Amino acid sequence: MSESSFDEKQKIEQLEQQIAELRNLLISKTEKPKRQPREKLEKPKQEKLGLLSPNTYVKVMSLVNNPLNLGTRPHGKGKMFRFENFGDIKSLFYSELLEVIENHPNFFQAGYFFILDNRVIEENNWHETYAKILSKEQMESIYSNSDGAISLFKTSNAKQQSVIVDYFIDRIIMGKPVDRNLIADISEISGVDILERAKGSTDPDKKQ
Repeated sequence: MSESSFDEKQKIEQLEQQIAELRNLLISKTEKPKRQPREKLEKPKQEKLGLLSPNTYVKVMSLVNNPLNLGTRPHGKGKMFRFENFGDIKSLFYSELLEVIENHPNFFQAGYFFILDNRVIEENNWHETYAKILSKEQMESIYSNSDGAISLFKTSNAKQQSVIVDYFIDRIIMGKPVDRNLIADISEISGVDILERAKGSTDPDKKQ
């Protein structure tokens, strides 16, 4: 092989190597922009999940059978939220809800109102409190004597049991039908004679 042909072959190999390097460089540059948009799209989703700012709206439901007033300050000086009936829902700012709970800690612990946002429970580590509070659906299953009604009643706290007892007392006073076996079981568990209490509320001789 002549020297000129050897040099020519060497130049060709060098050119091929340069082309390969340029190709790799182009590939790496074209791949980077593909990663960046995915990262930019994922970040807002992660920030959106579980984010509770003071102005985040949180839904709250009343779980009592009578009007319920919740205020952000004692003695009615703050903002008031009135729930007329069982199951009524209001939207509060997260900051307002925290003020309501600070102003009505006993109502919160009793389950007189129910927070319909799991992020709030997670954020404040209220799992233990909510393990003893029945939801609207669970309370309704007791009212209708669905399967497991008594088991559910046993898991609720004393205050919520009182709400359920009062519900049945009111039904009896109003002459509405009730399941007497269910009433007997709830009376035994709660220690409140529901039939006797209802009778006492309607008997004029027992009223003061």
